[in-house]
Amino acid sequence: MSIVAARRGRLVLFSLLCLSLLCAGVVWRGATLAAAAAEKAAEKASDKTEKDADAEKPLAEFGIDTRTPWTESRVIGSPDPPPPFRLARAFENFTFKRPLFITREPTSDRLFVVEQKGRIYEFTHDESAAEPKLWFDVATTHDLPEDAPERDRPDAYSFCFHPRYAENGYIYLFSNGAVEDEKHNRITRYTVSRDTGRIDPASRLIVLDYWSNGHNGHHLGFGPDGMLYITAGDGTSGMDPKLDAQNITNLRGNVLRIDVDHPTEDHPYSIPKDNPFLDTKIDGVPARPEIWAFGFRNPYRLTFDPETGHLWIADIGQDVWEMIHLVQRGGNHGWSVMEAAHPLNLERPRGPGEFIPPIVEHPHSEMRSITGGFFYRGKKFPELQGAYLYGDYDTGKMFGVRYDYDKRQVTWQQELADTALRVLSIGEDRDGEALIVDYGEGGVYRMERTPPVTEPNTFPRRLSETGIFDDVAKHRVKPGLIPYSVNSPLWSDGAIKERYIGVPGDGKVGFVAGNWRGWKFPQETVLVKSFSLETSPGDPDSRRYIETRLLTLQIGPQGGEWVGYSYRWNGDQTDAVLVEREGLDETFTIRDESDPDGIRQQKWRYPSRAECMACHTREARYVLGLTTLQMNKVHDYGQVRANQLTTLAHLEMFERPLGKSPEEFEALPDPMDESQPLEARARAYLHANCSQCHVSNGGGNSKMKIDYLEKREAMEIFDVVPEHKGFGIDDVRLIAPGDPQRSLILQRIARRGQGQMPPLGSHVVDERGVALLRQWIESLQE
Repeated sequence: MSIVAARRGRLVLFSLLCLSLLCAGVVWRGATLAAAAAEKAAEKASDKTEKDADAEKPLAEFGIDTRTPWTESRVIGSPDPPPPFRLARAFENFTFKRPLFITREPTSDRLFVVEQKGRIYEFTHDESAAEPKLWFDVATTHDLPEDAPERDRPDAYSFCFHPRYAENGYIYLFSNGAVEDEKHNRITRYTVSRDTGRIDPASRLIVLDYWSNGHNGHHLGFGPDGMLYITAGDGTSGMDPKLDAQNITNLRGNVLRIDVDHPTEDHPYSIPKDNPFLDTKIDGVPARPEIWAFGFRNPYRLTFDPETGHLWIADIGQDVWEMIHLVQRGGNHGWSVMEAAHPLNLERPRGPGEFIPPIVEHPHSEMRSITGGFFYRGKKFPELQGAYLYGDYDTGKMFGVRYDYDKRQVTWQQELADTALRVLSIGEDRDGEALIVDYGEGGVYRMERTPPVTEPNTFPRRLSETGIFDDVAKHRVKPGLIPYSVNSPLWSDGAIKERYIGVPGDGKVGFVAGNWRGWKFPQETVLVKSFSLETSPGDPDSRRYIETRLLTLQIGPQGGEWVGYSYRWNGDQTDAVLVEREGLDETFTIRDESDPDGIRQQKWRYPSRAECMACHTREARYVLGLTTLQMNKVHDYGQVRANQLTTLAHLEMFERPLGKSPEEFEALPDPMDESQPLEARARAYLHANCSQCHVSNGGGNSKMKIDYLEKREAMEIFDVVPEHKGFGIDDVRLIAPGDPQRSLILQRIARRGQGQMPPLGSHVVDERGVALLRQWIESLQE
């Protein structure tokens, strides 16, 4: 017992000594390095000695005896001034199930909401109403009974009223459902009875019907010219694999324009004489005359400027960009050769005409699934008069923009509101005020002014003010924070990382086993990650903290919203200062014997608030390292080593007992542990660095699915031709078995600049990771 205690005592002293060396070092910023403190040189221990000491630490059943509640967090709220508006719940007595669209009847006070699975409800502007009434069931549009199983029911997207609705009662409905075992977009006309105010199912007239299964477009409306405009997406859920968006001989990837008031003998509509492609042929095949413009991915909401008649369309992007198009007659708006104004698949066939860039584009660090809106004409907010309002499904943000058609430039653009809602439809009421539909909880919301800020902003501007650290200079956190490590770290340009979990009070974590996604955390959770660099690689005394990032789950509806904040350490290593929302770049000087000058300049990116959430994706449940695959490992807790799952379970951190031993759960191998199988290590590396996006619905721009638990045959990477650009590589493949040079995944990881992976935050190639992947790809030929 005394020998163990003495050994532990020596280890504690040794750890404190090393920590003091790390914190007492030289001041360094920018392009110069001060000399190391001479009085500390004699106390330096070798890296080998430190590793030997760690290996001697006993393996315990758990690493922490008791949980200390953490109640001192001050990382609550936001350091930034609030946007000028917020969204307030309207019609509080009811919600809808997955609502997609809201509109108003032009002849009454009735409002309508369309649910995804084909039910349309009516209600009035009376916000005290108890519940909406079912107005119409779209199942009949596709010849299904109203009690058909939900999985079989068609999706209903939107509908619009004929310009002479008061006279003829016509509405036009956009739906997608099964037609002879295939999914079809269908535009259907119905008549609303003047007597009952309800749709007469017997009045059904199918106006247009065509195959589409994915990006369906979703919207339709009459222009000031009396023509019906229809948005048609590229028809799939991938990157336009059928190359339809640039092919004007089909109806997908386009904006269609038809005359429903003058049907022909063959169709319940005619083609307007000024449509642009009436006499166009492509390789001898006639273009579809219904097309008004083309080159769209998933044009989600159209609207006409009421002052000028210009057509605006919000188009949901794929890889990096969300966009708003000012649609031009016969215009080629780029997809899928371009994404917004940026090259994407330059080798793909192009339709006629020059590419027309969007008038507004947002990178995915700002928006990730744009929702088009309308031109504000209300009286409540005069400063918004005439502005185009739009939002984003994924971030919950709303924006406004104004555009000068003569100068062809945006004259004003502003973030109006920042919410935790799933904004899928922005309509207007009888007074021209905005009504916003939330897909998540199903509520309808109105805009209201953000109340004036009367109290000073207390969000911590310094790391020492966060309530996370007992002593920042010594990097000693509060007892309630729990250290952790991961099996397969994300590459961070060679930085050394220290991680902590801060769960407030006695909050519980939702343990998720059996898949790769993140655990569920209570609101006010703070995840801490500190980065340090060795300015002389291999010399622990040259290690300096440069950044501490906080991923915080702020209080809000639907479980709150994850937000990232970054703190930049000062030169004397005593504290760190909050980085502004736009982020920051800095350059450090690193000693490098391979460089002729003996030094190299290393750029470091302190991410913006938006950039933080570009990688912490919705599909990954926002947290990347806090997964069973990553956390099922032995961690060094200081004096002992223990498995992290059993430690957290012992501390009663989980909502329910594990029910199994750690050996029964999956775990990633360490990619650099050569005792593990080569393919498992390579896949663990790809999982940690890429899977947050490159999974089904993850936001990556290809079909590949590279999470560690995916079956090999379902990954869609082996001998697969990339849908993205190939950097001029002959006979390129995502992974070309046996040929690293033809393997695009490897080539993107091995480069920095345009097309690099990961796309954000890295300026240094991970040479060990590249070597691992090259060895794995070479082995695939055997």
